[in-house]
Amino acid sequence: WGPMLQIAVFVAALLTLAFIWFSPSARSVLKLKFTRYFFTLRHDYREQWLRFAEALASPSAGSDLRERAFGAMADVVESPGGGLWLRTADLWIPVVGDAPTDQQTPLACDDPFVRHLEAQGERILELAGEDTELRHAAWLPVWLRSWRDAWLLVPLLRGTAPIGFAVLEKPAAEASLGIE
Repeated sequence: WGPMLQIAVFVAALLTLAFIWFSPSARSVLKLKFTRYFFTLRHDYREQWLRFAEALASPSAGSDLRERAFGAMADVVESPGGGLWLRTADLWIPVVGDAPTDQQTPLACDDPFVRHLEAQGERILELAGEDTELRHAAWLPVWLRSWRDAWLLVPLLRGTAPIGFAVLEKPAAEASLGIE
């Protein structure tokens, strides 16, 4: 039975490698697991959460909770600014941010951009670089395509329902998105 077992294990290993090689989703899951378990992380998450909670809990002069929440989110990735849009009954309106005034546009709930965000779920989209495919997507609003410093598009969810989104600007130092 020894040679048969060796052949069975060898064939199973080849099939597994072929599956991983030809399946992008399996490759990404394997890469995620490999990175998570074999490499150390750059950030101390306890420190990040404490700093985030401190920013939310301690009101600074003249800032409301939305401004503090956006500021805390921007501080995590060292973003110099951006904007925050929240959903009302029939519109998504800008509530916080230093986006140029022509880019602080309310969006209708049936806008293609809003529908795309709802379909994306919790996935953060990287808008960096004017030559990326995402910058030229048909569903992306013109004002967001022309916002040169826009870097990250972060959906805000309550459960699985989107309640808003944030656009964060590029940090001064080059930053790349990783698993962290």
